Amino acid sequence: MYNRWGHEVFTSKGYNNDWNATYKSRSNSLPSGSYMYVIDLANGSAPIQGWLFINY
Repeated sequence: MYNRWGHEVFTSKGYNNDWNATYKSRSNSLPSGSYMYVIDLANGSAPIQGWLFINY
């Protein structure tokens, strides 16, 4: 997942639905805002992209 400046703020391999909107360090919550996600299914198909909005 990337912030609006293109910096990676979260990455996972084999996601377990356990992310709680924290930065890579897992100790700081991300600020409210829009974040772009890219999902690579690793099967030769095009990556899936979209937007996630965090609002506290």
